[in-house]
Amino acid sequence: TMFLVVALSSFFVWHTLFLLSKKTESMSNRTRLLQQKLTHTLMLQISVPLSVQIGPMAVVSLSAITGWLTTGHINGILCIQMLHCTLHTTLLIATTPTYRHALFPCCRTRPESRKVTMSTSQTVM
Repeated sequence: TMFLVVALSSFFVWHTLFLLSKKTESMSNRTRLLQQKLTHTLMLQISVPLSVQIGPMAVVSLSAITGWLTTGHINGILCIQMLHCTLHTTLLIATTPTYRHALFPCCRTRPESRKVTMSTSQTVM
């Protein structure tokens, strides 16, 4: 079942990136680039739970079947798995500009100043 989930997820990510790489009239270049960036960010955010949770569990499961790791090794692998929360939170902060700017205001990039023009001939009631 896990193989099917990973295979389907990989297919949909590939298909999304494939569709975003094509130039279509229904989507502007800027929108397409933003969607590509979002897809890459989501893939990065998904890679932490997959690698830190499923990887160690697969090694522990194989070790239980084959018996090639000692309990000390298994405990070390499970300690890596316990880092999931810290690693995932750090990755979310690093990849989400709103969180990053709130926590690290010194690293904020200055947006370009834009002129805002308003018509003075309209009255507001």
